[in-house]
Amino acid sequence: MTLDDLKNGRWEVLSSPVLGPSTSGWDSHSSMTPVVFSNSEMGIESSGDYGMLYVGVGHRSSAWGVGYASSDDLFSWQKNPGNPVLLQDKAASFQIDAPCLLRTETGLNLICEEKRIEDSLAASMRNLLSPSTKLALRALRRAIGLEKPTVVNHAAGRYFVSFESRDVSRWSGSTKKVVFESGPHGAFDCAGVFSPQVYKFGGLFYLFYGGTDGRKAYTGLAVGKKPGGRWARLASMPILSPGESGDWDEVNSLIVSVIRLDDCYCAFYEGEDSRRMYSIGMAWSKDLVNWVKWEKNPVISPGSASYCEHMVCGPRAFSDGKSLYIFFNGHGKDMRGSCGLAIFRGDG
Repeated sequence: MTLDDLKNGRWEVLSSPVLGPSTSGWDSHSSMTPVVFSNSEMGIESSGDYGMLYVGVGHRSSAWGVGYASSDDLFSWQKNPGNPVLLQDKAASFQIDAPCLLRTETGLNLICEEKRIEDSLAASMRNLLSPSTKLALRALRRAIGLEKPTVVNHAAGRYFVSFESRDVSRWSGSTKKVVFESGPHGAFDCAGVFSPQVYKFGGLFYLFYGGTDGRKAYTGLAVGKKPGGRWARLASMPILSPGESGDWDEVNSLIVSVIRLDDCYCAFYEGEDSRRMYSIGMAWSKDLVNWVKWEKNPVISPGSASYCEHMVCGPRAFSDGKSLYIFFNGHGKDMRGSCGLAIFRGDG
């Protein structure tokens, strides 16, 4: 597939999510952030041909965990009855998000975004509220001028950790180690890093990540020799930056997924506007460092279906060898998160 093939096609968003919140339990508010892979290529023994790691959030829980689901056709998914496969101890005051799974010579490596939970009476009171209630209160504070729109709440104090396991359905916090942290004072990622995604091209691993200076969110790039080791920033500047004032991506431009085409690399990224509406766009590069945004972005916008009325974000491309798909986060007006799916159609 070439870049022109992608430019001349279209994305068909399914009318219903492929994975949604459970009726109760640890993921009753949201089942989102899908990371899809071939079980056989990952060396995973499972009842399905395909696997998915996703993030689950409870209705009134400050803890974010990781679940596993399997499928034979990419459309119907069965959650693992032993979920969550990773859930940080609440007593340790940690949340985890944005899982990225890699196969190594010794087994499986999971890289996640981690955030230390604020330990205060105010934080404890907030944790009694549902995520949708928190969102409504935040919007009210902004409306009356008590809180300015910023990405700090999304990323402040976050860093990346890795876990090791031989079983995708069992992860232990005892293997955790910190592998990437915020940049120095004044850098574009000094206020926090988030959403790690790792790809191997040639002999190196490339870490694409979100970084914020407290006002806007950018895409940074780091390289490493192994996924669970330390990472070196490739440059002090971001490789993708927000657009101009009034653009659909004026606050946030975050590369979440990269695929190799016949003539270049293609990235799918989430963009955020001043109203905190998220959409999905496309960019391309010859060297993984210099990226060009498509002038016809976004390629997927909110409102394509009721479950993603409020936002579409976190795009992750996957190919089964026949078709190209984008799995993404879909949020409705109540901000409940589901896993959506868009299918590439090459007929324009």
